[in-house]
Amino acid sequence: MPRPFLLFFTLFNTEGTEETATRKSHFSQRQRGVRHPSNVGKHRNRVYMQFAKDSFFLALQQRLAALNPARTAVISGANVPAIVVMENLPPTSAEPQPNTFYLEWGKAAVVSGNAGNGALMSVECLVSYYTFGSTQSMVDRGRSLGELDSELLSICQPANARKRDYTHAPSADLGTNVFWTQPMFEEANKSAPVDNAGRKPDARVQRRAQISVFFFSEVTLR
Repeated sequence: MPRPFLLFFTLFNTEGTEETATRKSHFSQRQRGVRHPSNVGKHRNRVYMQFAKDSFFLALQQRLAALNPARTAVISGANVPAIVVMENLPPTSAEPQPNTFYLEWGKAAVVSGNAGNGALMSVECLVSYYTFGSTQSMVDRGRSLGELDSELLSICQPANARKRDYTHAPSADLGTNVFWTQPMFEEANKSAPVDNAGRKPDARVQRRAQISVFFFSEVTLR
């Protein structure tokens, strides 16, 4: 199993989460995964949200490598599947590369929870990518963007994966699943004749897609 790329493990304090939502999850128990008794009650005061984020990212990375081995990018000198987490990159990283999926994590919230159980949480993920096409004339930009759209949809199926702790080798199964919604695509856009900064366009076409990722925390609610 591939090791995660430049993982930075962070702690998510439950006291800082947003107000608990009143809505209930519509996902099935099978999608959520079965809670393992040995995990209940661990880390009562902290949520290791990074476990869910890493598990989602690595599931998509492995699926992309299997779906299209040629879809790669050079990151810090290493040739890797072309899906990258922005927060895992050094601040001095170059501009995002074409034909590469970039993941950015957004707000997190408690969805539901009952006393004695870990909270069901959600975190928003924005996936962005762009292309110049595959020919010098760039006349196939739309087709190339459509191929990226199709690949993103494919690697998001099935919409669940086991949640694992990748701080150790080998990784450890944490007893639950992470699961997510289907990508919600924004309208494709291209560079304007002149952008707000007065720069000339580079003819790229780009897309953003929003995905909500759900997971059970390691916190036991009281």
